[in-house]
Amino acid sequence: ATLVQGRGLVIEARKEDVCAAKPEQYHPKYGGGWTSASLISKFGFTFGIVEVEAKIDATYGFWPAIWTTGAVQVDGGGWPHSGEIDIMEWYQHKILANVFWGKHPPGDEKQFEPQARVTHQADDTWDFKEFHTWRMLWLRDRLEIWLDGRMLLRSAINDFTNEPSQSNPMRMPHKLRLNLAVGGKCGGDPGTNTSSQFEIRALRVWCEPQCFREE
Repeated sequence: ATLVQGRGLVIEARKEDVCAAKPEQYHPKYGGGWTSASLISKFGFTFGIVEVEAKIDATYGFWPAIWTTGAVQVDGGGWPHSGEIDIMEWYQHKILANVFWGKHPPGDEKQFEPQARVTHQADDTWDFKEFHTWRMLWLRDRLEIWLDGRMLLRSAINDFTNEPSQSNPMRMPHKLRLNLAVGGKCGGDPGTNTSSQFEIRALRVWCEPQCFREE
């Protein structure tokens, strides 16, 4: 990931064999033929507004995302009980807005299913050469995710209650994440493509001081 003057933050995935020079970086499941980046904020926050102006690459095989995950352990710390909000997930040629929490008890296979999911189909009017604006409004009573002024998802915070503990990970601090994943079962095969870029022109976070948690 690099800050480029006039462009902002650029996360670039590159096809390059790093394992020849650093064999310890080879992963037996995921291999090591690509490099990319996953950025995690050093701060956590509870409630507020996140606004991101970004441009994504629609090439099959790449998987950019703007998301949050719980900054504290909830119900033992396992996913999804600590919470996940996908403000933007480009997934198999669809733009998703997702929320995960522990609606089902640990051990139930349904716990890995997103309990709130909205799909925005990128049709012929969608311009991947332009920047688009994603906005999350995370209030004490509701969560909203917007794309270019269009609301994709709206849910009450009380809906995100874990079972059976009745804890709520959306009332606890989250950290912000930006990443560009490559390949795999979810991203798809990048084929002959050798690179992809995820550009972030602006990222803004507003929250009340008492809701900000710096680490």
